[in-house]
Amino acid sequence: MYTMLEDITNIMKRPYCDPPLAELLNVTNGKKFTINKTNFVIGRAKTCSLVIHEVYISRQHCVITYENGIFKIYDDNSTTATYINCIEIPRGKSNAQQLNDGDIIGFGELGNMTYIHKFVLCTRTYNSKICKMDENISGIRMTDLYKINSEVKNMKIEYLQLRHSLNTMFNVTLNTMFNNFQKVINENLEAIKKKNTLLKASTEEIRRKSIADTIVERNNLVYKVLENDFLCSICNEIMIKTTTVNCSHSFCEHCIKTWLIKSHVCPNCRTPISNTFHTLIVDSFITNFCDLVGGFLKDQRNNLLKERSAVSFAPRVLPPQTARRGRPRIRNFQPRQPIDNQRFHLLNYRMLEYQRDSVNMYPRTALPEIIHDRHVEVVDLTNQT
Repeated sequence: MYTMLEDITNIMKRPYCDPPLAELLNVTNGKKFTINKTNFVIGRAKTCSLVIHEVYISRQHCVITYENGIFKIYDDNSTTATYINCIEIPRGKSNAQQLNDGDIIGFGELGNMTYIHKFVLCTRTYNSKICKMDENISGIRMTDLYKINSEVKNMKIEYLQLRHSLNTMFNVTLNTMFNNFQKVINENLEAIKKKNTLLKASTEEIRRKSIADTIVERNNLVYKVLENDFLCSICNEIMIKTTTVNCSHSFCEHCIKTWLIKSHVCPNCRTPISNTFHTLIVDSFITNFCDLVGGFLKDQRNNLLKERSAVSFAPRVLPPQTARRGRPRIRNFQPRQPIDNQRFHLLNYRMLEYQRDSVNMYPRTALPEIIHDRHVEVVDLTNQT
């Protein structure tokens, strides 16, 4: 119904002075092409009025013009020729040829023309159609036109309502899909963040463990170096306050002084010891090494240093002991070996306490045997009667 009304409206608006006056009839398949323009272009381009998809046809091969009731055709500088009734027409708009009813138009080469059209004037046929259309229009009542107009309005309203409902449904569906997609993306992002956090924690733990293992391995290597090269042969500990004797062997200051109480020969090579001196550079090297390594090695060295600093080897002059009758009397003792004044005062000074400390300090060495093997008699005259 709507199509019929549209056709009627177009026919009523169309003036009678502008009809399709001519047609091109394809001789091969019988198709008709109405010439409804003043400039009817034939060519291979898509913008042409009649499109022919052939390589030998130019983009704008030829043009049919209508002016003052006369149809003309001219070749628009095509690569191949244009023929009218098997006669080639000159190229250029100035060489336009008039078309008559029944003329044959061909394109391409003269002996091989695949597209041949016949020019047909159709003024009579069109006028007869217009007369029939006028008769049909006059038979339509005004009520029918109003009815058709109301139906068109109703259809427009229904179309607008349907379009609005479809837009609403589309927006709701699109928002739902977008929200679901956004939710899935957020869940995936959270999962990725958790995995990334776990991976970072695992990587950090592995890195810390690797660093700790490296530090332990380095400390063990340093400790082995110190143990092999800077170990005191008397106490089996890393040397503290390194002291070197005349035979070039080094010991702890405390250990060598304790050793000299019993013997005057080197513990390693048994060479008589004539002098001792403190090796500052070796002691500084060992201390810096222990500070660099840290840990148990540094703590053990500090503890040993504190314990040994508590023991003094400085000579001490004891006050004379007084007998009961008031006369000062000191009982001399006869050791197996003669000792000098320094050794006498050293042994007489807290000998029993030093013996206990020395046994606790060197449990795995020969030093306790040296201390236990001394033959010194200490007499306490304060408790004698």
